[in-house]
Amino acid sequence: MKNFTLLLLGLSFMGIPMAHAQKKEASRTAVQRCGTMEAMEQRLQQDASFRAQWEEKQRSTARLGPAPGRTARGANITAPVNIPVIVHVVLPNPSLITESQVDALLNQLNLDFSGLNPDSSNGTPFYGVRGHSMIRFVRARRDPAGNLTNGIERRVGNPGIASSTYQRIKHQAEGGLDPWDVTKYYNMWVGDAGASGLLGIAPGIGVGGQTETTASSTGIDGVCVDYRGFSNGCFSYPEFNLGRTVTHEIGHNFGLFHIFSGCAAGADFAQLTPTGQTLPAGLLVGGDDTPSQSAATSGCLTGNVASNCAGVPSPPGKMYQNYMDYTDDACYSMFTKGQVARMEYVLENFRAGYLTTNGATPPSNVPVLDITPNVLISPGGSEFNNATCSSVSYPMPNCAGAIVPRVQVRNQGSATITSLTVSVSVNSGTPVTTTVTGLNILTGYSTTVALPSVNLIEGANTLTFTTSAPNGGTDEVAANNTFTTTVTIAAPIGLPLTEGFESATFPPANWTLSNPDGDATWVRKAPGRNSGFSAFFDNWNNDVVGTRDDLRSFPISVTNKAVSITFDVAHKNYGATTPTSYDTLQVLVSTDCGQTFTSLYKKWGTNLATAGASNANYTTPAAGDWRRDTVTVPAALLNSGKMIVAFRNSNRYGNNIFLDNISIVTIENRDITALRLNTTAPFVCEPNGSTSLTVKNTGAETVTGFKVGYTVNGGAPVTQTITGITLLKDSTINVPITNIALAQGSNNLKVFTFEPVSATGTGDFN
Repeated sequence: MKNFTLLLLGLSFMGIPMAHAQKKEASRTAVQRCGTMEAMEQRLQQDASFRAQWEEKQRSTARLGPAPGRTARGANITAPVNIPVIVHVVLPNPSLITESQVDALLNQLNLDFSGLNPDSSNGTPFYGVRGHSMIRFVRARRDPAGNLTNGIERRVGNPGIASSTYQRIKHQAEGGLDPWDVTKYYNMWVGDAGASGLLGIAPGIGVGGQTETTASSTGIDGVCVDYRGFSNGCFSYPEFNLGRTVTHEIGHNFGLFHIFSGCAAGADFAQLTPTGQTLPAGLLVGGDDTPSQSAATSGCLTGNVASNCAGVPSPPGKMYQNYMDYTDDACYSMFTKGQVARMEYVLENFRAGYLTTNGATPPSNVPVLDITPNVLISPGGSEFNNATCSSVSYPMPNCAGAIVPRVQVRNQGSATITSLTVSVSVNSGTPVTTTVTGLNILTGYSTTVALPSVNLIEGANTLTFTTSAPNGGTDEVAANNTFTTTVTIAAPIGLPLTEGFESATFPPANWTLSNPDGDATWVRKAPGRNSGFSAFFDNWNNDVVGTRDDLRSFPISVTNKAVSITFDVAHKNYGATTPTSYDTLQVLVSTDCGQTFTSLYKKWGTNLATAGASNANYTTPAAGDWRRDTVTVPAALLNSGKMIVAFRNSNRYGNNIFLDNISIVTIENRDITALRLNTTAPFVCEPNGSTSLTVKNTGAETVTGFKVGYTVNGGAPVTQTITGITLLKDSTINVPITNIALAQGSNNLKVFTFEPVSATGTGDFN
């Protein structure tokens, strides 16, 4: 049990404060370098079978004892082994991960594993044990069906990355992407770990499985990495932007532990964790060539740093340059010979399929010239430009009219494509065509082509894209030259429109999202006001200041009458004296199908707050936190006959906003409403009763008079005329009703209003 206990000493959480955003970030958000050991500890606590087999491995290892002279590995690997990699990207905007980022990552992995990385000089004191592996990573070029691939697949979604063995992102049915055959391909998943700050996680110390369940002890093979630590994207954390999070996690997946273990000698050369995978004694404590180290390293150190473990000389001190520490990417630089021996043993004995796979070899029947249109970018998709660090989303149109269609075109041939022609037609009409030159599309790579504008109509629009003339020649595979999709534009919806966000579908029917940056956006979340759910925007965790995200209605058919928009809102502003963190909520209206918007409501900070200020993450509004707000859309703004209503969150990295019970109704010019009777007690010994009626002006115009009447037990109506008043919009008045002739016993009293009078005439519109 001694080794088991010592291992658990190394299961430390390393929170690395980030200071790339506002000052409050350092006090509330930390990056977790790796979640692999924490997930393993969770499995040990929850899975008795896994714990039992792990303890038996530890006892067996202890019986073997140190064996520094034993043969550590086989000698079958005499040349680099190219492992085909498939990168599964599942993000709200999966185009964030570009072809160039994947190339940069694979290049970095190969430098790191080969030990040929040029930034190795900081590891000079450990050059004597510096390892050089034969493991290499390349793009998959042949998919499991035998077709050409570029080694990347993308899906729009946000299943996240969990701090546990089970990962939704690894399951198509859970909103992720299923693995390719893990015995022939190395699978990586790129997603968003969200507020956890987790950078990466492996399924264990050794090889994961092909399948898993929510109770799985091993997990699907392959690593999960947050998109901000995956490669060299402009959005990457600056401390972790060289792709070495992936180097670290693959190290786990190929049999390596963290090198820090509370000074427990040999703890980082323990047995593998998956069932059925066992290392020989020479790769255990006897093969340990990393200095003992008390705790994980953070930041980017220089020179000799003491390990704080007895018996470890300084210099050279601790090996903070090792990829299995928690150092910043720029100060990682090496594996050891012993670590390389473990990884190559795992490759030869537990990943032998990589030695014979053809997944890195393109199919033999790849034509020279073959291009295909395969993904609709506009409308409905998005693009990302790494050079400008900007994302552009192209929402589906809600109105008939002109759009600029964009389609992704992939090179499926062996020749680099320098020019091509693309056309598009709508509903089998006359196609519009563009020819693009000056391209450089490598085999398996893609580019986006913008075409001349086309007009869409209400109803179904069938868009047919066709490619031709690659490099001015003839496409050798005509069967994949056409891509067809349908864009449906619904007729405007009518009023009233109400939304309480109780349906599990989000955005709900008749609503859509505008998320230009492809990052955080409106979501459905508990609780609502007197209900289960509301619309929610997470400003507290969103440090991308200045982003604007809309919850928009579909186009609404309106008349020349004013419209009322009412809604419930709950918000606590971040910091009573932190105006730079005041998020803004706006209500805007567009009458030109979203081309331009007019702001009718704009609140921020203390004006928006409904429950004071808080620096804590505001996640659960109390019943008394909500406020009902009303916005009036003047009739003069609605001449086009259509409008779109947008609720816009402008993020300042402050606190969260909840929105519920939206009601959009027409305001009639003259409209009065009988709200309530103000006497409900019984009339005792009174043949003639009295009460009063509260009347509200629910129309747009000031009311100067109206009539009120009542009936008793369905008898003849009794009416009276109210004059000489000035009842403004949304104001109320109490009208006395006296001398009501009542019969003995129970009476049915019905009270009503009619014929309101305003400057434009008489009569109730509703």
